[in-house]
Amino acid sequence: PSCGDLVIDIGEECDLGPNGDPLRCTANCQLPTAVQGVALCGDGVIDEREECDDGNVRDFDGCSSVCQLEQGICGDGIVQKALGEQCERSSHDGSLPYGCSSACRFVSDLCGNGEVDAGEECDQGNRNSDLPTLSGVEGCRTDCSLPRCGDDILDDSEQCDDGNRLKGDGCDRFCRIEVKAAESFDFAQDDRGQQILGRGGLFPEYPTFQPVPYQLPYASVLPQQMPIQGDTGPAAVLIMISGASAGVAFMRRKRK
Repeated sequence: PSCGDLVIDIGEECDLGPNGDPLRCTANCQLPTAVQGVALCGDGVIDEREECDDGNVRDFDGCSSVCQLEQGICGDGIVQKALGEQCERSSHDGSLPYGCSSACRFVSDLCGNGEVDAGEECDQGNRNSDLPTLSGVEGCRTDCSLPRCGDDILDDSEQCDDGNRLKGDGCDRFCRIEVKAAESFDFAQDDRGQQILGRGGLFPEYPTFQPVPYQLPYASVLPQQMPIQGDTGPAAVLIMISGASAGVAFMRRKRK
């Protein structure tokens, strides 16, 4: 993994490839500081180089840190570069010298001639291959695309590759193995017959920002605060006040 490989690796804030836009991503794959009067990703305004702009530079909220859409499917009419799409058939210009495949990738009739033609990212002639590539080795697929995360080919730099760049399916959009959070809770019953979280239950490992399920008993999640000797909290203060009141009442009755 390196800056300029079109993949946002650990330590990088963005990666637009070797021909990146310095106004959107610096040469060392960091987001540029805001410049007055210059449109930047994260300013809340969609400019001509952006697919979206939600006012921040966070990933996994529908609009990526480089202002590319993260949600959708091939065939929805929206070209989503963050998902590996190059085109959409419904909006592809038929006068171009290359077509658009059912996988929303460019198709060149000249692929394999050893020259990089329009619609091609690379062309190594008869050396084009769909075999896994090794780190540091320049490769080119048989469709004249560069090896990438989401091409369903497990390269040396990837932990996984399931043919897409969607998150939540075990392999994230950076082709790293996902540790899925628990999708359900395992409940058991205590000696009083009340429902509690069983030993096999797991809490999600990452925040999901989703409301807690209604059936989840909060008593099994929140710690029980029991007053203990020497407690100086509000409960102890209430106990002291109650005791003092009872003592005063007892002394008055005794005097009468």
